[in-house]
Amino acid sequence: MALLLGGVAAVLLLSSPTWFAAGSVVVGLLQVLLGAVLVGVALFLHRRAGRR
Repeated sequence: MALLLGGVAAVLLLSSPTWFAAGSVVVGLLQVLLGAVLVGVALFLHRRAGRR
């Protein structure tokens, strides 16, 4: 699950410049914010799974 969330976060973060280039700054910022949150959740889940 952590790798899936990390992959989704990577896609969101890598595709966000497209929104900025198109002039949709709000959408780009929200996409970066969501990507950052998903990276945090993925790291939390990955660390949690490593303890077991």
